[in-house]
Amino acid sequence: MDPEDASAYKGRGIVYAKIDEYAAALADFTKAIDLDPEDASAYNNRGILYAKIGEYATALADFTKVIGLTPEDPTAYYNRGLVYIKRGDFVGAIADYDKAIALDRDFLDAYIHRADAYAGRGKCDSAIQDYDTAIALDPRLIDAHIGRGKAYAHKGKFNRAIQGYHMALLLNPENPEVYAYRAAAYAGKGDFDAAIADYDRILVLNPEDANAYAHRGAAYWKKGKLGRAIEDCTTAIILNPNSTEAYANRGAAYRKQGDFAAAIENFNKAIDLEPGHADAYTHLGAVWLHLGKWEKAKANFSTAKDLGVDIPVFFYLHYESVPAFEAEHAVEIPEDLAALLSQD
Repeated sequence: MDPEDASAYKGRGIVYAKIDEYAAALADFTKAIDLDPEDASAYNNRGILYAKIGEYATALADFTKVIGLTPEDPTAYYNRGLVYIKRGDFVGAIADYDKAIALDRDFLDAYIHRADAYAGRGKCDSAIQDYDTAIALDPRLIDAHIGRGKAYAHKGKFNRAIQGYHMALLLNPENPEVYAYRAAAYAGKGDFDAAIADYDRILVLNPEDANAYAHRGAAYWKKGKLGRAIEDCTTAIILNPNSTEAYANRGAAYRKQGDFAAAIENFNKAIDLEPGHADAYTHLGAVWLHLGKWEKAKANFSTAKDLGVDIPVFFYLHYESVPAFEAEHAVEIPEDLAALLSQD
């Protein structure tokens, strides 16, 4: 190989990259750049590799160089946008996808990833608009149907979300991830039978899916089938002893059964595994409330509130009001705790 031939190093680097010899590939791309500093494709190839191995700052520098060399190339902005998303910089990503789309109005992947970035910022309407555009360009694009479904679910429009997931499943009926999304949407609208049916489908595809067991358990306890809920969550824990959701959902089922000791044990385990698990603190607070342990109830409800839970809404949905709880259980809740549980 000619030691002064930049294209030869670049070509060999591509071969190394294909066989996952990343260090050798990076060395060859760097040599190609040294020999020909104006070769945008060498920077692009190196940037892709740096992004792949998680060296995002260096990847950004390479893609920025590509943009400087080829400012009318929409792919350069698209690639840099991907790195911004990896870094959680959704504003930067959207700006780059704006530029890529301005240069190529039919740039399908740019619409999809700009939608992902909008979703990351919580701008669901803008995300849906981009997913709509992507689907209009290619109706068989599964990722766009899934993304649009997730955006609708985030807005609480579960029927629209279910429609999106249904379309994705028509295109690929053996995708367990989409069944899980659709099951969550069914659960969100209170259709627990449909949710359970989707979790059943997941378990046909993968009988060892711990998450499916854990979430099917949640659907069962919300239906009042507490034995089935505990059974499913126990199976999930056997498959994955670190399944936070399985412990939290099993704790909720035990709480409904009135087995407060088991509920406390499970909620504490969930919190040990995930100290920021808001639902575990909320339900644990409810257990201590039933046991008349006011300070412990207040401490757990306060933590849940700090984690974003609307405690008065939770309390209303489960117990209606402080006076109703007091009358049912023949207790008097301390004023400070009652204030925490009550609507303003």
